[in-house]
Amino acid sequence: MGILLVSLFFIGYFRFIPMAVIAAILVYVAIQMVEIEHFSKLYKYEKEGFIVSLLVALLVVLEDPIVGILFGVAVSLLIYVNRISKGLYEIRENVLVDDMKSKELKENPEILLYSFKGRVVYINAKAHLSRFENNFIKYKVIMLRFREVYFLDLDGIETIDEIINICQSRGQKIILTSIPDEISKILEEGSFHYRTLKAQKLIFPKTEKALTFLNVPLTDYKK
Repeated sequence: MGILLVSLFFIGYFRFIPMAVIAAILVYVAIQMVEIEHFSKLYKYEKEGFIVSLLVALLVVLEDPIVGILFGVAVSLLIYVNRISKGLYEIRENVLVDDMKSKELKENPEILLYSFKGRVVYINAKAHLSRFENNFIKYKVIMLRFREVYFLDLDGIETIDEIINICQSRGQKIILTSIPDEISKILEEGSFHYRTLKAQKLIFPKTEKALTFLNVPLTDYKK
């Protein structure tokens, strides 16, 4: 409220304030905007972001604010694209982490749990596909888990179908688990193999249900 009153009635007097005083006010405000705790976490967990932040700050001070901001946006976008292009995933052979609790599988090297993460789209679909083309041959059962997938595009759907086709051509059994409703609808409309597996009752709402179907005993499980 005070700022509004000053802006309305006293803005004309600001021309009498020395530039050094205005500069001091701006520097003070800028320092107050720096969250030390945020930058310490950034340095600890995401050094790329920390370095970009420092470079942006230097460019803003030494060159121009617009140049600094544009540089930060461009570099951050490149880092993000590079990260998602690798295809985020997680592999578990003998350990299963499900919705709320952790459970251990008795050793069963014939089963692989492959969890997709984030987006499965054009930019990272090839990375997922290449893993199945060159690896995972020794397993008899491949479980594809979609719990952490929040978006699929046409290329992602085609990649899922290709992965299933590759595994089945090697004689591996494919099971899908933990598919969110919105992703399930997308696969229902666009994936031939999804509809086939659904008809064969090889799609399960939770991973432990699929393991029970495979007669894999779970240990250390508390309901």
